[in-house]
Amino acid sequence: MTVVGIDTNSFGFHAVADRPIFMPGEEAGDDQSTVGWAIVGGDAMDRRHVMFSIAKEFFSQLPEGSNVFVEEPLILPKNIETTRKLVMMGGVLEAAFWQANPDAAWFWVDVSTWRRLVLGRGSGRKEFMKDLARAKTLDDLRERWLKMEERHFTRDDGLLATYDLQPDLYDAHCIMLYGRQALAAAPGRS
Repeated sequence: MTVVGIDTNSFGFHAVADRPIFMPGEEAGDDQSTVGWAIVGGDAMDRRHVMFSIAKEFFSQLPEGSNVFVEEPLILPKNIETTRKLVMMGGVLEAAFWQANPDAAWFWVDVSTWRRLVLGRGSGRKEFMKDLARAKTLDDLRERWLKMEERHFTRDDGLLATYDLQPDLYDAHCIMLYGRQALAAAPGRS
């Protein structure tokens, strides 16, 4: 069973799966378990339409029985415009999921819930929380990908370069870890 963690922002989303998911045109070989899309500029409605199409294609590639864990949009009382954009992007993703009709389950996850379980704290300074997410991701990658050559962890052209270019992948990775832990703890799951 594949577990996917998704971190959204007002311009797109970042997803990490615990096993490779291949989009049309990709070939097996390299680890394709991380994806990130963001569109900046242009008309907001056009951006959402493009994100819907990308997300629908991504969700249609999910293996049977996948579980998708998505960070709930943050409610920011002092920044209603950003809140609106986050909620709209969450809606775009969920609509794309149901339109793709995958044989998968969708779960919304509160940010403080996944952080508390995976990082040991529900909140904190943004940079501190990013550092915790990065450290947890590195620990998991090293544990799961022991056969990976060390070069995959370089900042120049390896997996870390991808994560460092799109830091929201660290959060998406931790949301995926949360999903794996939540499923393992659920009654009737092994």
